[in-house]
Amino acid sequence: AFSGNQVVLVGKKANDLGKTDVYIDGSYVATIDQHSKSTQYQQAIFDSGTLTEENHKIDLVVTGTKRNRSKGVTVDIDAFDISSESSPKPYRVEGAITTGTWAWEYNDAATHGFSRYSDEIDASAKLWFFGSRITWIGKTARNMGKADVYIDDVYIATVDQYQWSKSTKYQQTIFDSGALSPGSHTIEIVVLHQKQKKSRGYFVDHDAFDITL
Repeated sequence: AFSGNQVVLVGKKANDLGKTDVYIDGSYVATIDQHSKSTQYQQAIFDSGTLTEENHKIDLVVTGTKRNRSKGVTVDIDAFDISSESSPKPYRVEGAITTGTWAWEYNDAATHGFSRYSDEIDASAKLWFFGSRITWIGKTARNMGKADVYIDDVYIATVDQYQWSKSTKYQQTIFDSGALSPGSHTIEIVVLHQKQKKSRGYFVDHDAFDITL
């Protein structure tokens, strides 16, 4: 999901790539073909055009089909470029790739009514993004624990989502990268299964990420 008035899908073109169906807000929009004789990186392979300035959802469905001359049906996605009328206002995204065991929590107080959490040591959530700053949005509560944060595979900080208050607080800033060089980056959250003594659990939660272009 994202907030803005335009989205551009960035990926590569090559001689072994296939086709993908694109849906915006649940409606089919286009089928894109990433086949090319020569390999080309960071290509704009889909442009939504102008949308209403609000929250939207983009879905990509691999078709498993290709041109006759393509050597494969693989699809490659690099990043999403989001535009907003109020740039450089951050846009909010989800969709981190997880490893290990993560459960879903459904609560209307989360960004889109749900978030993911884990207390499994070394469980991770990784997001590729294009921008100059990223903020991890999550919750704080009495049963939360600690996680390490990596930017571009380099350790940056250990964060703690515990808070003493009885009430759980949603959509909190858990980590802010500060200024990064504009371009492609990754952020990774790694569960430590560590906590403060007074915390009732080891859970780490990720709701969404705010990205500034």
